Amino acid sequence: MAEVRIYRRAEIDMLNIFEYIKKDSIKNANEVIDRFYNLFEKLEQYPEMGIFPKDDDLINRGYRMLVSDNYLIFYSIVGEIIQVRRILHGVSKYTNYI
Repeated sequence: MAEVRIYRRAEIDMLNIFEYIKKDSIKNANEVIDRFYNLFEKLEQYPEMGIFPKDDDLINRGYRMLVSDNYLIFYSIVGEIIQVRRILHGVSKYTNYI
């Protein structure tokens, strides 16, 4: 089974997402973060479940992504390690942030 490692930048992304959503509802903020962690658990068993981004540069750099609600989770697989690198809102021009 693979091991998920959440990079510092992705942790900051999650914190920012949580802080933004909690302004309206702490319950919703917790649910969004819980869904991220549920996906991380699934990634441990199915590392290749994510799709390739629509950007050739990101594909060449080994990125995959998962969709969770309005967010895109960007990760790469290195051996048995899944590196969660960024979590961005789906409407963002994500290539500018990775």
